[in-house]
This record gives sequence, C-alpha cells and structure tokens, in this order.
Amino acid sequence: MMAPVFSRVAWRCVWYTIQGINNMVQSQKEDSKALAPSGPPIPSDRAKVRMQSFIDMRIFKERWRNAVKEDNCWVDPY
Repeated sequence: MMAPVFSRVAWRCVWYTIQGINNMVQSQKEDSKALAPSGPPIPSDRAKVRMQSFIDMRIFKERWRNAVKEDNCWVDPY
C-alpha cells in the first residue's frame, strides 16, 4: 500500500492503520469460518434477529473501545 507520508508521526499512524486493517481482515476470516450461512431471516424470527443485532453492536463497541485504548495515535475528532 502506498501512502503519502510527511513525518515520522504520520508514518507511524499509517503503519498502525495498515496493521489494524490486516488484523480486522484476519478476524473477519476467523468469524466467517465459525458462522454457517443460514439465508435471510424469516419474519417470525424478527425478535431473534433484533436481539442478535444488539449483541453484535455491543461486541463492536467493545472492540472499538479496546482498539482506541491500544492505539497511541488515535485522536477522537469529536
């Protein structure tokens, strides 16, 4: 991956971003192996799908918080 780099700090942030993307791709491969395709949910399973969505969002938020803690370059723009 080619990225314009203007300082050591910028390069370090780019490097951590690339590594984070690589880690994310690897974790998605592992997650996809654990899940079997089941097709689209049927309407009677709407409550189960909604509950799974909440669970997935909770997992995502926890992963995000951990990634922010581990990344020395992260600056929250908000």
